Amino acid sequence: MLLGAPTYAEATTIQSGTIPNNYTVNAGAWALYTENGLRTFVQHINFSAVFATAPTVIVSISGLDSATTPTSVRLGVEALNVTPSGFDLRYGTWADSVVYGATVSWVAYSP
Repeated sequence: MLLGAPTYAEATTIQSGTIPNNYTVNAGAWALYTENGLRTFVQHINFSAVFATAPTVIVSISGLDSATTPTSVRLGVEALNVTPSGFDLRYGTWADSVVYGATVSWVAYSP
């Protein structure tokens, strides 16, 4: 094995994590609490060990900090660009929603 080469998670077929994000942790990049219309924030997540093939990734909202008056709360999260070594986690809101922060839990598994 080459020094520094990634190891494969052949024995580990499930990995998970929880990612908190908000306007103070990501000052300047998190814009889901400003303006109106479609706003997104994307963060790359690296797996702790590389999978042999691109795994299936499931994401869910596990925490939310938002303004509810006078707006509605709209927030979607999704895993994009999944590879054996990681994925992009996309947060999105729209219209007049104000989202100060959100925590996302994820699970990656390979059959």
